[in-house]
Amino acid sequence: MTFEKLSGLYHSIVDKPRIAIIENEVSQQHFMGSLLSAGKKYDLVFFSSGNEFLNSFESGDFNLAYVDLRLSDMGGIEVIEKTIFHHPRIQMVIQSSLPDEESFFRALRAGAIGYHWKADLDSFESKNDIFLNGGSILSPTMAFRINRFFKVNNVSVAEGAEVEILKMLVKGYTVDMICERKNISYKTIYSSMRNILNLLKSCSE
Repeated sequence: MTFEKLSGLYHSIVDKPRIAIIENEVSQQHFMGSLLSAGKKYDLVFFSSGNEFLNSFESGDFNLAYVDLRLSDMGGIEVIEKTIFHHPRIQMVIQSSLPDEESFFRALRAGAIGYHWKADLDSFESKNDIFLNGGSILSPTMAFRINRFFKVNNVSVAEGAEVEILKMLVKGYTVDMICERKNISYKTIYSSMRNILNLLKSCSE
């Protein structure tokens, strides 16, 4: 599904996006809540464990969910797998106190649309909006891992623009630099990153 269709679907379904925060540390719940509730643009619901979220009758009603990598009752990747199996429409983001790239990569292969390092506060709100509007974000190191995975498994990235964007990310180009050099919009880049992750997930099943 294209970025435009995802964005249109999202805006037609809800006026205020519903976001689940699955985090066993109360202090982190409060902290994330304060970051996202400043403008009161979102309906936030907090869960202290994976099972609490999975067993909730509301679990299928969220637009986006942030899940901690290490919960008290199960791993965040397991929560992502179970959620996507029952509610594939929910956009799942893995997060951790440490930049655990190996676990982040496993989460992306399981179907997460992105990852968030808790210490990275400056760009959190902008990332959140990108996730809600059907885009994804990839760092150079994560792009390198994905590109290597595709090569090892002989996976072909069909769209020319996505091939070029992935190569440029691997080389360390920022989104601003790619926009300028390729004369394309931010929306196109973030949508291409989401398509790359969709391909990664389909190759991992």
